[in-house]
Amino acid sequence: MTGPENPQFDQITKIFSPCNGYAIVMKDKGYQGILYGVYDLTKNTVILPCDFYDIEVKAAFIKAYEPGYTLTCDVYTVQGVLVQTWDQIKR
Repeated sequence: MTGPENPQFDQITKIFSPCNGYAIVMKDKGYQGILYGVYDLTKNTVILPCDFYDIEVKAAFIKAYEPGYTLTCDVYTVQGVLVQTWDQIKR
């Protein structure tokens, strides 16, 4: 599921609780460092690519933190649909 079989990520770091088939995954992107995303294990599809500094799951939403700005995050549904950007949250 990881490595050459699945180039989108290097390893699974956490399974959503309660388990719904979604997992937080990570990929070592070299000079960019280790970045995180969300993967649907049941459908073998990427929900959010490994482009984020950190991922948090809050109820039915995902907070995805931008690299380099640990307090800057966008909010997504568990289907990967953007709900609110950081600029909207700040208001």
